[in-house]
Amino acid sequence: MKDNEYASRLCCEVRNLAHDDGDVYVRGVLDVISSLDEREQLALECYYRSGNTFVGTAEILGVSRATVKSIIAKSILEPRHESKLRMISVNALLENRNRKLLGAEKRITELKVNIRRLFMELPKDSKVQLINIADCLTSIDLLGFCKIS
Repeated sequence: MKDNEYASRLCCEVRNLAHDDGDVYVRGVLDVISSLDEREQLALECYYRSGNTFVGTAEILGVSRATVKSIIAKSILEPRHESKLRMISVNALLENRNRKLLGAEKRITELKVNIRRLFMELPKDSKVQLINIADCLTSIDLLGFCKIS
């Protein structure tokens, strides 16, 4: 079974879904699973990726069927913590990225306002010199992203 199918099966189990809703971030699921101890990882691999039964998984791990059920139940609970759910959800990752972008845009706007205010406070000679320097730097593409207008 490929990583994306394995991640999808685990994510459905963690989120109590009948089928993948398209919101599975495979790398996030695999990262969460890698944070589990080795026995938990092996139990999940045997049961979900390889398709073994609880009995088959118990034989591989050398434990009872009840212990396997307990290990898997505990392992599935770990990703249900809010911080882990955000790691396995594409939508949550996009929301987080958008929140960061909005914060960055706000800081850029504040910087632009402050730069304009400082620029307006400069004497005329200094403004002309600054514009000439900015034009020179822009022409060699060092300040291409922050032109003064």
